[in-house]
Amino acid sequence: MKKAILLTLLICMAGLAACQSTAGEVSGEESNPEVSQEVTQETEQEDAGEETESTSGRAHRGGAMAVEQTPETELNYQSISVTSENLLDGVWDIAVKECSPQLSWEAVEGAEGYVVYMLDVSAGSWMHMRYTTTETSLEPGEDEGYVGPYPPAGSTHEYVIYVVALQDMELELPGTMDQGNYPGMANFLQTLNVTEEIPEGNVIGYGELSGMYTPQ
Repeated sequence: MKKAILLTLLICMAGLAACQSTAGEVSGEESNPEVSQEVTQETEQEDAGEETESTSGRAHRGGAMAVEQTPETELNYQSISVTSENLLDGVWDIAVKECSPQLSWEAVEGAEGYVVYMLDVSAGSWMHMRYTTTETSLEPGEDEGYVGPYPPAGSTHEYVIYVVALQDMELELPGTMDQGNYPGMANFLQTLNVTEEIPEGNVIGYGELSGMYTPQ
């Protein structure tokens, strides 16, 4: 009888010890702070990386849209061929320092006259010449109001001649071109073109001639 009781007690004690061991292992796995922290950190880093990449992509696309610029008005006028005896291989000769250059251009049918501009496009499009004529050429020094090129010593500037054919020369020439007021030739021509007197437009032709000038 005693042996049976003792055997029963031993079996119960062994079972109890086995249950405690299993519970300890499970509890240890669930409460290990290092493992839990590592898993949490990795998950957060992955989520943060995905969010950063997504946000960065949106910012990049938004920035690209922000810098888009409206193109200048397209030129749809008859092209005029312009030449000058003072321009050789894309360089203005020394004579233009004191006298307005010699210029020639082809006649435009329907044009009452022409307005000629000379701009220093390397210096804020500073205007050196604005001359109106009914002829298709200018002799050297013909424009008495001409201001010759004067870039700083040691520098080279680009000077552009624009010839615009107009249907009506009696109309006031609107717009300004010097320094920050110059909107680009295409947009400037639009201000010349739009008039109440001539709904279809006053500008019927346009040409240009460009050359570099270095002070000597």
